[in-house]
Formats: sequence, structure tokens, C-alpha cells
Amino acid sequence: MMSASLLVGLAACGRIDFNPLVDANADAPDAVTACSPWTNVRPQTATSGGSDFGPTLSADTLTLYFDSGRAGGVGNADIWTATRASTSADFGPAVNLSTVNTTDFDRSPTLTADGLTLYFQRGETPGRLYRAVRAQPSDPFGPPQLVAELAAQELAGPGISPDGTELVFTASSNLFRAAGDGTTFGNVTQITELDTTPYQGFASLSSDGLDIYFETTRSDGALDDIWRGHRAAIGATYDLIERVDEVSESGTSDDDPAISVDGETLAFASNRSGSFEIWLASRSCQ
Repeated sequence: MMSASLLVGLAACGRIDFNPLVDANADAPDAVTACSPWTNVRPQTATSGGSDFGPTLSADTLTLYFDSGRAGGVGNADIWTATRASTSADFGPAVNLSTVNTTDFDRSPTLTADGLTLYFQRGETPGRLYRAVRAQPSDPFGPPQLVAELAAQELAGPGISPDGTELVFTASSNLFRAAGDGTTFGNVTQITELDTTPYQGFASLSSDGLDIYFETTRSDGALDDIWRGHRAAIGATYDLIERVDEVSESGTSDDDPAISVDGETLAFASNRSGSFEIWLASRSCQ
């Protein structure tokens, strides 16, 4: 969840010139042509008993990462992980991701599709972007490193595209993007067409790059709902912006959406059962 007091520091140092996002006429990856509405909205037992936020899913949706201040952690907020046996099952007990956590706030994990790079926010909102890598998905993540080229950038809620070429994040209560080449980021720009008063943030990108899911207070007073933006091509302006009614419940805060690589699972944080827990929703796509 996001504070309206975020400050943005878009220092020019460390910027690079490449930007795969600027060509609105470039061919996008194969897009999902049709999806059913979101259904089967349910809480996850892996996250009960604590204030849990910032979910992200592995490409096969069998592993869940999220942040929590629950008991048993290393510090103020830690990244936790849980697994399940099949896509129809709920997630099992959560385990602290001890190789990346510190006594600081470690929050909002986001994972590349190959499962080898984990980005997250370190520091109480706003924080800084960190990266942890591993050689194969069965390995533990190595020690996290500050993403040096964005070291001057205060941010929250990072979301990496599955291929690692676009990073979205929250600053000053709005959404920004940075272009990437898999190892380096640059050309930070604000996603102005998604701006509104007072707040939007904590976004997730679909695998074809055409949809962005994010939280915003634009329709439910001071409470967050989940909205979606759609664009016709990579680099184009998001021209369809709508509330995702199936997973947004009036009178509750629904936060931190994370769309799966196949587009058929949405993870998000919600306090509709009392404390914040991670919830899932499902749909089928063609």
C-alpha cells in the first residue's frame, strides 16, 4: 500500500539512452485474444495471521513470493515464499526468504519469467531498488545488490516485465517506467495517461506488454481498487483504463495486483477478511 508522501528523484546520473518502449508501431509479442472474467476469488492460507502485501508469482504459478511483517522474520518487513502442488491448489505454509532479507524493510518482490532475477524494494516506503540473482530456479538467491543506475531513485512497488525489458514503479503517488536490457535500466519516464488525483501505483505488466494492472483510489474514496490499462502496442499510450470489477470490492482495500505470465492468475492483497492477506483470482484465456 502506498503513501501519498512519496518523493521522486529523477537524477540524470546513471541514465542510458536505449529505450525499447518508444516505438509505438513496433510489433508487440503475441497477445492473448480473449479471456473470461476473473472468478474463484479466494484468500490464501499461506498468508493468514499477518499483514501481507506485494505478491508475485513464478511463471508456472506454483511459487508465490510476497512481503510480510509477520512473526518469525528477520526484520521490519521480509520477503516470504510459498509453494503449491498444482495450479488448482492453494499455497502451503510460507517460508522466510532468508538469503535476501535484512533488518530493514524488504518489500514488493517481482520476478522475471525465467525465475533467475528477483527485484524488490528495500527501505520503508519509499525505498530503493535491489536485485538478487541465481543460476537456476532451484538455487537460493544470492546476496541482493543495489541497482546502481537507479540508486538516486526513491520508489515503491516495483514490477518487472517477464522478459526484463520494462520496469514500472511508484513515485510521488504516480506510476513511472524505466527501460531495461536485462541487466541495466535507464530512460525513466512518467506514465502520465494513468495519472489521477490522488493516487495510483504498485503495478504489474502482462507478458505481452499490452496490459498494466495497478491499484488506485480513484473510485473508492480513500480505499484502493484494482484497475487495468490497455495499449495497442509496446510503446503506445494506454488508451483503455478501467476498474477490474471482479476483484475490486467496494469498502475494502484491494492492492498490489500481480498478473501471471500466462494471464490466467491474478494475485493481490486485500483486507476484505480483516487483516491484509494475499488473494488469488482465476480466469481462462485463449
